[in-house]
Parts: sequence; structure tokens; C-alpha cells
Amino acid sequence: MNMAGAGGRLAGSAAASIGLLLATAATCSAQDRLGVEPCDTFLAKYETCLATKVWPTSQAPAKATLNDLRAMWKFIAADPTIKDRLAEICRQSIEAIKPQIETVGCTW
Repeated sequence: MNMAGAGGRLAGSAAASIGLLLATAATCSAQDRLGVEPCDTFLAKYETCLATKVWPTSQAPAKATLNDLRAMWKFIAADPTIKDRLAEICRQSIEAIKPQIETVGCTW
């Protein structure tokens, strides 16, 4: 058996799997957009940070925080009486959570 060929097939298969996961994540992220730039940018960067900097076994608390923020911001976005303040609310939340994110090597 040609090991180089087998390794190439495995690498190609792994690359295809990673591509599929990234495409799925991008689709999910697009569906979860709030339509408020600071919020959407932060959520996308936070997801990328989790995927690239945090060990899978340690991601649960960070994902819970991300999901909580997204849910809170969606709730605010749905209320026309306070939606116009959402960008500022997101900026404040981002500043509050930045120190935790920076501890794993994510900056922006």
C-alpha cells in the first residue's frame, strides 16, 4: 500500500470535513444575525475564537455565554422601544467580556 497516497486521501477527507463544518457554522451564524453591526461582528468573532483557540473539552461555558448574549440581544432587537439602543448595549457587553476572551488569546 502506498502510504503517501493513503495519507493524501486522509488529509483530503479531513479537509473536506473541516470545510463542511465551517460552511455549516457560517450558515448558522448568518441565520442568527441581529442586523446590528457591533453585535453581529462580536458574535462572529467570538464563534471563530471558540473554534480556533479553545479546546473542545473547554468550550461549553464559553458557548453558554455566547448563547446567553445572543438570546438577550435577540430579545432586545425584537422590542422596537429599545432596539435603537442595542448597538450601545452590545458595545458595553463586549467591553465587559473582553478580558475573559483575551485570556485564551483572542483579541480584536
